[in-house]
Amino acid sequence: MFEAVFTPICQGDIDLGQQELVEEALSVDLHECVRHFIAGAYATTPLDVRADAIIASIETASGLSYLQDPLAEIEHALGGKPPDLDAFIPFWIARLERDPKKRSSDWETDHDRWLRAAIGRRDGVAGFARLARASKTSEAARAWCSALVDRGDWKGALAAYEECASFLEKDYARGEFLDGAALAAQTLGRKDQPKKLEAAWIGAPSLLRLSRWLLAGEPTAATIRKRATSALEATPSTAPVVIGFLGLIAGKPAEAAKLLAKAPGLGWSHGGHPGHVVFGAFAWLLGGAASGSLTKEVTASLAAPSRDLFDLSSFSDDDTCTSAVPRLARPTLLDVLQRADVARQPPSSDRRAMLDAMRVAAEQRTDGVTSEKRRRHYQHAALLVGCVIEIDPASLAWADSLRVRTSRWPALQSQLREAMGRANRQSG
Repeated sequence: MFEAVFTPICQGDIDLGQQELVEEALSVDLHECVRHFIAGAYATTPLDVRADAIIASIETASGLSYLQDPLAEIEHALGGKPPDLDAFIPFWIARLERDPKKRSSDWETDHDRWLRAAIGRRDGVAGFARLARASKTSEAARAWCSALVDRGDWKGALAAYEECASFLEKDYARGEFLDGAALAAQTLGRKDQPKKLEAAWIGAPSLLRLSRWLLAGEPTAATIRKRATSALEATPSTAPVVIGFLGLIAGKPAEAAKLLAKAPGLGWSHGGHPGHVVFGAFAWLLGGAASGSLTKEVTASLAAPSRDLFDLSSFSDDDTCTSAVPRLARPTLLDVLQRADVARQPPSSDRRAMLDAMRVAAEQRTDGVTSEKRRRHYQHAALLVGCVIEIDPASLAWADSLRVRTSRWPALQSQLREAMGRANRQSG
């Protein structure tokens, strides 16, 4: 019955209309239909041809529903373990291994995922380990490490995470497993956890991993500054945002100011741009972060927990985790600045260098968003200008000159007037 409906729909023989969805037309849960369809293939075919029948049924319903694991879907449809499942799994594995789907990218195919699930059912953790070592993919490696964590074997997980990190080539994938090794060391109470965090920072540099390592082991302010200096010398990352942040902690604000002044006016959302971090840190150092101030808005990103774009570890950074689930810390950049005692009174020459860099950055941001008509970012450019005035009222003449020069953009003028008014009221 399902095949009689699915096949002509998938082949376009039944026209549902341009605006109609299959699920709406059938008035049923489409995934549940597909689930019963492949369960029917399982239950009505002999053992030796059952795998082919299931593959054929999946191909018939291709595009109608997503199947994470066909065997799990069959179990759900039948309300429990299907008959002859243990005897069928070897046939299923052989079928998937006989007809592997070629990868067109780093992402795994459906067959890869189904094969991994089947091998896990049959061979458990040992099967996951064998598959991860053979395929050297992050998905297989993650399944192996997760299986060890799920059964509470953190010692085994530590070894697995480090082994996986050694054979994965992509930074974002390798970093996840280096983080896992640090988490395992933390859970086991090992004294070398700071070393594991350092290895994660060096192996896959990011502000989050840098912050974890800088604050590892309850260090003193002097120790944090020493670590930052060594990180600058080792240069595992050349991203301006990282170099600028390290320069601040290491007591080299003038170097960070040079990076900020050289940064382009566009691209502030790019992960390597120093704008939000360095400009925000300068604003915090020079003007504090009083409630309701423009400086408070500019420094808000420093007070938010760091997050990596490719941080996929549910153990370390999933905000939905309960407190009982082990996780790595997510210190804020402001935590690091405060713990490193960066707010010590800087020399007047450094203060001038920071303020000059903020002016240049605000002006370049304004020129960048106007030259490319980035109207949605006019407010941000005005916020930077207002922040400079709020910190240094003597910069009002500079801001007025900038406002006159950009008079062709009325939307920007409105934002500038509002920001400058707020700055004058706050400084007054």
